Amino acid sequence: MGLELTMRGRLGVGGSRETRSWVALGISLLLLLLGAWLVFAHLLVNLDNSREGQPVVPATIAPGSFVSGQVTLANRGWLPISVTLQPTSRSGALPDQVSVKIQDLDDRSLLYVGPLRKSMGPLLVLDPGHEARILITLISDDPQGTAAVPLPLTYYWEAVPALPWWWWIPTVLLVGGLLYFGFRRARGTDA
Repeated sequence: MGLELTMRGRLGVGGSRETRSWVALGISLLLLLLGAWLVFAHLLVNLDNSREGQPVVPATIAPGSFVSGQVTLANRGWLPISVTLQPTSRSGALPDQVSVKIQDLDDRSLLYVGPLRKSMGPLLVLDPGHEARILITLISDDPQGTAAVPLPLTYYWEAVPALPWWWWIPTVLLVGGLLYFGFRRARGTDA
């Protein structure tokens, strides 16, 4: 009878402080692993493009002319994403005297007009499950040139979460609630 009362009194309704600490640590680690899995499995941010591994535009451009190519970008993730174009070349240097015009073919809007840069954008925001057909036009700004300008470019599309402006409200409420109940429980167990 004495052993039974001691066990009930020790465990109590909420368990011991040490047990609650291990449960909180376990839940925190589980949430951390779940978050890491979501990120590394590309479930939150996942941009797909129709020209993966294929050139978007021809490899050269004649002086004073232009070349174009089309690519379809699709958001396969769970979050809205902001898309930026980042062309690179093997040498690391981008061709001089080349301008770029990037257009959304679905609504005919111009997303970027200007010089070829290492990073152009953010160009557009894609909601989960949506696609955008993009036309990339490279224009030679040197009509007096005598040789074709090589375009040994690889096109990288960077996607970052584009959370709506109100995303911080539930985050602040959640963190505030956790802090409030944590301090309340700490005060209740110390008294």
